[in-house]
This record gives sequence, C-alpha cells and structure tokens, in this order.
Amino acid sequence: MKRADVMDPRPPVREEGTSFLRFVFTDVDELRTLNWDWDLQYEQLEPGKLWGEVSVFLSGSIEIFRESYSRGIFLRGTVKRDRVVFGLMLRPNANVRWCGHRPEPSNLFAFDGDSEMLLRSLSALDFLGFCIPKEMLFSYADGVHELDLEAELRGRHILSGNGTATEVLRRNLIRIAETAENHPERMTTEAVQKTLEEELLEGLFQAIQNNTQPSRKERTNGRRRNIVVRAIDCIRAHEWEALTVGDLCRAVGVSERTLQYSFQEILRISPQRYVRLHRLNAARRHLRDAHADATSVTDIACQWGFFHLGRFSVQYKEMFGESPSETLRRSPSME
Repeated sequence: MKRADVMDPRPPVREEGTSFLRFVFTDVDELRTLNWDWDLQYEQLEPGKLWGEVSVFLSGSIEIFRESYSRGIFLRGTVKRDRVVFGLMLRPNANVRWCGHRPEPSNLFAFDGDSEMLLRSLSALDFLGFCIPKEMLFSYADGVHELDLEAELRGRHILSGNGTATEVLRRNLIRIAETAENHPERMTTEAVQKTLEEELLEGLFQAIQNNTQPSRKERTNGRRRNIVVRAIDCIRAHEWEALTVGDLCRAVGVSERTLQYSFQEILRISPQRYVRLHRLNAARRHLRDAHADATSVTDIACQWGFFHLGRFSVQYKEMFGESPSETLRRSPSME
C-alpha cells in the first residue's frame, strides 16, 4: 500500500467496495467529501504540499481505519455517542500530541462519543485504529475479563499499553487492513467477521490489562484540554473578527498565562500561532469554494485579516505549496 510520504501528487482518488474504502487526497478540505458518521475538522499546520490517504474497512460492527499525512495537521472531532475508538501510531513521531499527551510506541489513543479528540502533528503522520460499539466492548470486558472498562476509560485519552501485546495488536490491524484491501472477498462471511472481532477485542485487552485510574497529571491535562477546546470554539464562532489573546482570555475566563500554558501543553503551539494557522486554512477553503470571476485573492485575504498581500502570498505558498491565485484558478467557476 502506498503511504503519504511517498505518494505522487494527484487529484483525489476514491476506491470503494462493499466493505472497504480508500481515499487519496492532496488537501485536507477534500476529506469533507468522505461523509463519515464522524464529525471531524481538519487544518494543515506544517508548511509544504500535502498528500494523504485514508483507508477504512468495515467488519461486522467494527470499523478499522488507517490515516497517513505527509504534513503536520490538526484534527478535532467526535464519533457517534455509542462508539469507542482506539488508535496506535505506526511510526514514532515526537511531534504528535494526542489530547495533550505525547504517545509512546506502546500507548493506545482512546476516546468515545461523550468526549472530543484533539490530534496535533507538526510532521508526517501515520496511524491506524478501530471503532467499536460500546455495548459490545463493555459486555466483553465484563463477561470475559470481569472488568468495568467503562469506569476505567472515563476521563482517559491515552492508555499505557503492554509493549509486546501492543505490537501484536498493531501487526494484527495491519494484516487485517491489507487483506481487506487486497482480498475483500475473504472478509465477507459471518465466521470471518466474528473471528476478527474476537481477535481485536482480546488483543486490545491484552495490550491495556495493566492500566490504572487517571493520574493527577492526566486530570490537570484534562482541565487544560477543556480550556483549549473552549478557546478554539470561540475562534471558530468569531472567525470573521480580529480576536486578540485578551479577547480569548475573557471569553474562556482564564488568565493569559493559563491560556498560553494550555495551548503549549495540548497543541505545542501558542494561541496566537493557532489563530494565524486557522485563518490561513480558512482563507484556503474560501479560495477553493469561491468563483474566480466574482472575487479576487486580495478580497479574500482582506476578509481573513491579511492586509499585506505580499506577506499573505508568501505564507500561503509556504504552507500549502501553491500560490493563492493558483488555488483560486481551480475554483468551481473554472471547472
């Protein structure tokens, strides 16, 4: 399977079967066309031309996915309330923060429909995971392992896995995903689907069996994560306005120092830089959706607070690998 770090630039490609979907893209905004059940928002954070790939495989009630990005991104979103998601890094990446935590190779990401995920990477990213119905997961935990997993997961976003067992789970997920892509006919029987469900559930519990209740550090992380989420909500709700850090502090009800600490811990960037990156991504969406015969790069840049057109063009090309005018020329009116 070709991954994002070696992918050739090309238009979005969608390959779809009865239980498998593969989507290749060159702009995070193109992921809006996937129409997942998940509510996800993407922004590019690392300068340079982006290529990426998302593969999804459905086995019975379990959804397995793999995502690759050649550049750093910010991903925020939720899943259905009756689902739990677990994820694993495929390659070590010190620039990744998952809900404020830096994941180790043996760690698992975790979140459910009652919480929100925040994933930030400042370099190429490759991870995979699976989504399980809560009823199936918690019933298996209680019946097979006599474990109240719902209580164990409450407030947790990263789990310290058993290294050997986590590696077995990682290899299992890769094997299942590759078989689903290359031999989809093998994955359709009820017997195969039940076997896969059992393998994934037991592999998960072997990987996380030594986890404990949230630590004081995790609880502090949770408070700072909530501050960042509320600040981002404010930025998005007032994105047409020139919000200052002082405005954000008043809206969220924290000091500037607390806001700075929270962004640095959760996203490893300052709130000022996040605002600038958000506006660049928003300007790109506006340029992609605009009609070239009805607007101009200057108009759109000014609407998003970039009054120095030359500087905007330099920052834009550095971030997205093309000039604003090139993006506008590919707008709907030109297709």
